[in-house]
Amino acid sequence: MTSGPGPDHLGRFSGLVRGLRPATLALLPALGFVSYPESLSAQEVNGVVTTNENGERVEGSMIVLIDAGGEVVDRSLTDARGAFSLEADAPGSHTLRVERIGFARFVDGPFQVPRAGVLRHVRVTVQAIRLSGIDVYGAKRCDVRPDEGRNMAQVWEEIRKALEAAEWTSENAVYRYTLLNYRHVTDRRRREVLDEQRSFQPSRDVAPFYSIPVDDLVDGGFVQSDHEGGTMYYAPDAAAFLSHEFLNSHCFGLRSRDGELGLTFGPLPDRFLPDIEGTMWLDIESATLEKLEFTYVNVPNPRDLEPAKGFVGFTAMPNGTWIVKDWEIDMPMWAQPPGEIFGRAFRRIRGGATWRVSDRTGTIVLEAATATVGGRVAYVTGPAAGVPPPPPPTSVPEPPTSPPSPATPRSLRIT
Repeated sequence: MTSGPGPDHLGRFSGLVRGLRPATLALLPALGFVSYPESLSAQEVNGVVTTNENGERVEGSMIVLIDAGGEVVDRSLTDARGAFSLEADAPGSHTLRVERIGFARFVDGPFQVPRAGVLRHVRVTVQAIRLSGIDVYGAKRCDVRPDEGRNMAQVWEEIRKALEAAEWTSENAVYRYTLLNYRHVTDRRRREVLDEQRSFQPSRDVAPFYSIPVDDLVDGGFVQSDHEGGTMYYAPDAAAFLSHEFLNSHCFGLRSRDGELGLTFGPLPDRFLPDIEGTMWLDIESATLEKLEFTYVNVPNPRDLEPAKGFVGFTAMPNGTWIVKDWEIDMPMWAQPPGEIFGRAFRRIRGGATWRVSDRTGTIVLEAATATVGGRVAYVTGPAAGVPPPPPPTSVPEPPTSPPSPATPRSLRIT
């Protein structure tokens, strides 16, 4: 979602988060037997994944098809039956890699894929991963690649699984979203709210969060000027964080806090463009990705203001897809309010939250119980003064052909 500058008596700033275009597999009823697709197309790899111990079907696993040269050919998530369907580029030797968050990866193959396609019954051995014993104190603070070093590689592996599931979800848009967009201006310490606006963005299935290509982020920086002289702040989505461009221009380390284990990242010492540094946080028991927290660095800050910062929250759906739950960018600004002689510092906060998620049939698969978002402002549950409730779930418009424009902000009652 793009946050444009817009008129404002406190100045012009804008923030933008790069994000996800969600998708999911249909949730199918569980069957009492293992079933395969009735027919095969050319060079398709169809099959089912079950546990080796009791034959239970495995839903929501990422299945990756790899050719003889080690290149990823196709990938998909298993559905509620544990079934999957992949397509090879050409006949020949291939391998399947099965990945589940919180469990060790499983490799099936190599096996031959003929021109007519092949069926596979993959029986995985369940081996849980333990992150609680990882020592973060001996880890380097600036490894160039997070997949180097045993402990860091183990943490990165779980983060990578979640990010790749989020990227896959983005590439296979099936969900429709109702989004809550908010923006407020506070004093420099975020203690006093000076202006507050909120709006609901109607349900649609285009990417609720989008941005510029990762090449532009790495080459131009994470803070850039727009054509009108405003300032644009960017944050990486799953695809950007997974890219070679991002990984090769940042260094990584490990840290921990209560109940969480984090992969830290920051620009290489010889990188001077505006960038971000921060932490990707995992739940230490479940190994699930929870939040990306970051701060902008290499950005001029002549008045010694607290630097801009932000977060992106993730959540896993029951079928293995991943979506962005919420996001926020908190930016410093210096402006001279009307009637005042001197300028002073403010904070401009822009963000969003996923209020409702539905599939293509209109069935709601996720709905927020409250509209609480970041900062010290507590949003009341239900309609606020002057703010209509979100549109009813039965009203599902046709998807637009281009990304939606931000909705018109309205007043918000705060408590």
